[in-house]
Amino acid sequence: DLVLPGLGRADEIGQIAEAVATFKTKAAEKAILEAEELAVRQEQEKKALAKAAEAQKLVLDEQDQAMALLGNALSKLAAKDLRFRMTEALPAAYARLKDDFNSAIEQLEEALQAVNASTRGVHHSTAEISAASTDLSRRTEQQASNLEETAAALAEITATVGKTAEGARHAKQAV
Repeated sequence: DLVLPGLGRADEIGQIAEAVATFKTKAAEKAILEAEELAVRQEQEKKALAKAAEAQKLVLDEQDQAMALLGNALSKLAAKDLRFRMTEALPAAYARLKDDFNSAIEQLEEALQAVNASTRGVHHSTAEISAASTDLSRRTEQQASNLEETAAALAEITATVGKTAEGARHAKQAV
């Protein structure tokens, strides 16, 4: 901002003043260029930060969407709905989560179906065993009754044989 004395002189002082004025002009131009470059750099950084913030917001939005869908799917699972599958489109970064969840639910459903089938088999076998036990018990009762009747018949035969033997002894004495 300083006005240089000696500008316009034809001697060495004028030449020095002209040289200093040239330096001053070049310094001012350099300062303007640096300020412009700084402004351009700041604008680029501002744009880069805005782009990064937008990308981060997009990532957070995708994450929120994926977590909301996964939360819904887990709620269905907690409600014992093994037929529910995640069908909504998820962002590419979370597509595997959807596939893994659906695969896990299918495997869980298959395992529970196998357990259910085994339970039915056990129930059927238990019913057969129960029926066989009842039948065995009934037959055992019949056999016990038949043995009781046989024992009574043998007791009568033994009594009759005893009477016959007594009669034979009596006949023997009489003879």
